Formats: sequence, structure tokens, C-alpha cells
Amino acid sequence: MADKDPVMLGEYVRVYVDKKSALPPDLQDLSSKVDPNNAIFGYFNASWLAKNSVKMSEKPHPDSWEIKGPAKLSQAILALADATAKPAAKSHLQEAIKKRTTLLLWSTREERLRSSNFIFSSPFPGSSLHHLSRAICAEAQRLALSGDRDGFIRLAGMTETYWQRRLADHDPTLINCVILLG
Repeated sequence: MADKDPVMLGEYVRVYVDKKSALPPDLQDLSSKVDPNNAIFGYFNASWLAKNSVKMSEKPHPDSWEIKGPAKLSQAILALADATAKPAAKSHLQEAIKKRTTLLLWSTREERLRSSNFIFSSPFPGSSLHHLSRAICAEAQRLALSGDRDGFIRLAGMTETYWQRRLADHDPTLINCVILLG
């Protein structure tokens, strides 16, 4: 089903990441086939590329960044650029939660507790996007310190698009999940 339905592709990514602590190796092929104009899978890729590439430094300033893997950081920023070039970003998470909840049992108190526990304990791939946010900060610092104004402006544009899309997608939080259950 993940090879035909964007919602199920998102679920496949969620389960794979939970079990293997990595993105599925076939994610790029599947997402280009199933949901080719959707940037969200590219954002996941960029975030995983960025993982462990930067570290917040305590010296000389608490908000400065240490670049631990310049090649990984560069790859992550290129993946961010590729994803941002796509026309939209939709996580399909609300649809996935609705599909999950319709399959669960809700009649008795015990069933409601088990079903609620299942929903709230299911990891959301969006939580792994924090690596990308850190990479963006480190790259902005690097560009500013090197005086690369054009690169900084490009990064600022990509970052603005990324955050506008993330905020407009209405990814469910714990509160949103409770509302969806109601």
C-alpha cells in the first residue's frame, strides 16, 4: 500500500524509523512515485542527513554552532534546497491518525485506554525534523561568518518556505490527537 497511497507511505516511514532508527532506503524512489510534488519526504531526508553534523557549542557563545560534519551539513542543505523546490509539503499525519483511530476498539474503558495509549505512543516522523532545524542554524552562522550574503539570502528563503509549510500543515500534537479522537 505504501507504493500507492501517500498516507500509507507516511505510515511506512513512521514504522521503519521507529524500528530501524533510519529512513527507509527506498524512500526517495517511493516518494517520487507516490507523492512526487510533496516536499515532506525530502525534509525527512535532509534532517536525517543533518543528524550529528552539528552541535550547539557552549564556547565562545551559548548560541554558536560547531560543525562536526561539514560534508553531511552540505548534503543536508542541498536536500533542503531540493525539497523546497517542490510545490507543497504535506505530512498526511491527520489522515493517518484518522485511519488508525477507525481501526481501534473504543467500546469499553480498557479498550479506550489501550487505543489511546497506542495513538499517543506512536512516534511521529515530524519529531525527527529537529536535526534539520539545527543544521539550518549552523549553516546560517557559517554563511554569516564567511560573509556569504547571497548564500545567506538563499538559505533564509528556503528556511522561510520550510517553516511556512510546516506550520500550515497542521501536524497533530498530543492536543490535536485528543481533539481528533473526540
